[in-house]
Amino acid sequence: MSGAAVSDAAGLGQVQIRAMRNHGYDKGFSSAVTAASSTIGPMIPPSLPAVVYAVAAGISVGALFIAGILPGLIMAGLLLLMVAILSHRRGYPREPVPTAGEAWRAFRGAFLPLLTPVIIIGGIVEGTFTATEAAAVAVLYSALLGGVVYREMKWADFVQVLRETAQLSAAIGLIVAAATLYGSVIIRAQIPQAVLEAFTSFATSPLVVLLVLNLFLLLVGCFLETIAAITILMPLLMPILQAFEIDPMHFGVIMILNLMIGLLTPPLGLVLFVVSKIGEISMVELVRALGPFYLMLVIALVIVTVFPAVVLWLPNMVLG
Repeated sequence: MSGAAVSDAAGLGQVQIRAMRNHGYDKGFSSAVTAASSTIGPMIPPSLPAVVYAVAAGISVGALFIAGILPGLIMAGLLLLMVAILSHRRGYPREPVPTAGEAWRAFRGAFLPLLTPVIIIGGIVEGTFTATEAAAVAVLYSALLGGVVYREMKWADFVQVLRETAQLSAAIGLIVAAATLYGSVIIRAQIPQAVLEAFTSFATSPLVVLLVLNLFLLLVGCFLETIAAITILMPLLMPILQAFEIDPMHFGVIMILNLMIGLLTPPLGLVLFVVSKIGEISMVELVRALGPFYLMLVIALVIVTVFPAVVLWLPNMVLG
């Protein structure tokens, strides 16, 4: 719902890790599952990185939202598979399969919050509102649910949410402003042309270019925050995408997925720092526990890179 991996890890992680520990899962596994699963959120709408990328690349926000759905489900499926394998091998406790009645009660309780992404995507696709207006509609809908329907959000909570939103928006605004200035400088210095010439000297196909960019972005993700990386790098990368006829929507999903993996990678992966704190686990232990999940995320990245249809099929079908 937040559209940001760090927010998901920080907000939901405190509840998830405590619940898993209380049910018999060890600290490393609980923290690793929380960290790895937080990367799925920005792939499936609503997604903050997708909005920033779409603006930077000049493509439809709604189309990119839809393009991330299948890759996000693939990530979820692969992570679920690894959870099942590790749980079986380590003999973790198993909950009984819920009955139809229990499943229905859980779905009924979650139905109204689950309508949030439906409202966002549906409104954009139908042309009822723009992506920016969709964000406002989603906020209003969430506020009504929290304050009126469930009555869990008090006035003090609402003020705190507004304060945190203002701080986050200001930070993002400063990043975008600085990145825009930086982009103008590197364009005037003709750095994109130099990078393009370097690529064309050895690259033989779009797939080779994508493989090289994957390695580059995985390295960048270890050191740069996601929004900053997108806004700074897009002026450099767009000429390459155009020269090799790489679909910017396809590359958008690839870029976001790379940067999500970077959030889990030392030395500066932000999700690592967040989960290490709330899970009360050292960085070394957390990285070690994340090992099998890194493998699943890289497999998802390879699938998305090699098979563009995984990204493009759904938006082409929905939007024509």
